[in-house]
Amino acid sequence: EHCLMGIRGTVRRSVDSDFIHANVDIDLIITEEPEWGDPNKPI
Repeated sequence: EHCLMGIRGTVRRSVDSDFIHANVDIDLIITEEPEWGDPNKPI
């Protein structure tokens, strides 16, 4: 099973400890935010 989760902004383990867990194996996809109104689908 897989779950893809997006996080926007700065993530700090000291503040977001309930949200970020160091012992969880994740696949991370990082991309730039498209221009507003861009009709292209993400790759």
